[in-house]
Amino acid sequence: MEKAKSGFARALRAAFPVTVPVLTGFLCLGVAYGILMSTSGLGIVWTGLMSAVAFGGSMQFVAISLLCGAFDPLQALLLSLMIFATFNDVTRIINTPDEAPAVEKTAP
Repeated sequence: MEKAKSGFARALRAAFPVTVPVLTGFLCLGVAYGILMSTSGLGIVWTGLMSAVAFGGSMQFVAISLLCGAFDPLQALLLSLMIFATFNDVTRIINTPDEAPAVEKTAP
């Protein structure tokens, strides 16, 4: 058991410095989202609910205007489909390295 704990601690020490830039980005987006929800008059319950339900982070920001204005279900559906389609295309492009041009390593 002790060996497993030391292996986890070693892995955490190795991985944490690499994840700090991503952590910083998510922290900034989370603070901006919280401030925007607060200034829109929506409470912490709505903020937590949207964070738990909405998959695409950009849809959370768009949903603020949908929640604060007159609700049009068709507009909300089409807007969310467009946002998720864009998100899906971008992640598919990023996650397919086979289609990326090859980079040759050169000797220094």
